[in-house]
Amino acid sequence: MVDPEPSAPEREAAQRPRGRRARGEDTRESIIEAARAEFLERGYAAGSMRAVARRAGVDPALVRYWFDDKPSLFAASLMDARINPARLAERVAAGPIETIGTRLLETVLSVWEFPDGQEKMQLLLQSVATGHDLPSSIREYLMTEVFARVRPIVPGPDADLRVNLAMSHVVGLLLARYVVRLEPLASAPVADVVAQAGPVI
Repeated sequence: MVDPEPSAPEREAAQRPRGRRARGEDTRESIIEAARAEFLERGYAAGSMRAVARRAGVDPALVRYWFDDKPSLFAASLMDARINPARLAERVAAGPIETIGTRLLETVLSVWEFPDGQEKMQLLLQSVATGHDLPSSIREYLMTEVFARVRPIVPGPDADLRVNLAMSHVVGLLLARYVVRLEPLASAPVADVVAQAGPVI
C-alpha cells in the first residue's frame, strides 16, 4: 500500500526545522509503539504512516516530522533508528558481484548488532508465539528496501530466482540466530558467520 501524497499543511509541517521538538520524546515513542503494532498486525507492505498516525492519535505530519519515510519508521520500531535502508543497499551493491553475498549478509546482520538489538528481537519471539506474522514483515522490508535495490546488479535470466534464494537464506539465518537462538550460531561472532555463510549466499 502506497501512502497518499501529504497535503500542503503536512508538507509545511514536515519541512519545518527540527530544532525544537513539538511534543517531545514521549510523542516520538508513542509513534514508534504505534508503528510496531501496525506492522505486527498488517505487515510491512500493508502498513502505512497514516495508519500509524491514527493509532498514535497524532497528525500524519507529526509522524513525518520524526521519520522521513516508512522504511525509517519500520527501522525505528524494530531495529536501530539510525539505519538507512538506501545506504544499506548502496553498501551491498558497491563491489564485485563475486562477493555480493558476503556483503549482503554482513550488512543485514549489522542491522541487529547494536545495544538494544536483543530486546527488539524478543518482539520477534513474542510475535511468533502469539501468531503475529512479523517475520513476514521483515521479509517484505528486506525485499522492498534492500533486495529490490540490489536486484539490478545481479546478472543472468534467473536473477529473480537467485535473489529470492538469497533472501530465504538471509531471513532463515536471522530467525535462527536472533529468534530461535540456535547454538552455536546465536553466539558466534558476526565475522565468523559472514565468513561461513556469505559465500553460500
